[in-house]
Amino acid sequence: FQTMFNRVKILKSFLFLVLGYLEACKLRKPSKPAPVDCTRSLWSPWSACSVTCGTGMQKHTRKVEQPKHGGKECVEDHKTEEFRACEKGDCPGINTAGISVILVMGVFIIGCGVFLF
Repeated sequence: FQTMFNRVKILKSFLFLVLGYLEACKLRKPSKPAPVDCTRSLWSPWSACSVTCGTGMQKHTRKVEQPKHGGKECVEDHKTEEFRACEKGDCPGINTAGISVILVMGVFIIGCGVFLF
């Protein structure tokens, strides 16, 4: 009889613990996500020049992650790309003003553009 009494006592203690845990779970409020501030990555290296002769363009980029869940805004610029001019030297057969036109084997070369005729 004592063994049965001990088993019932252990079972009651176990049930009390389980019910207490379940009640605590009901009372727990769902947590809000933590604020995430705006972040900017480092700038990428400059791209290759867009032309092989004359003046072209280069660009570099970065990522800007906007704030979430009430995080702080970026206080500076939000630019994700920047451009700059690059110089690759004079184009062959073109004067520095880029206005000469040369007829070579059926091809007009105007500036750095090529037009077949």
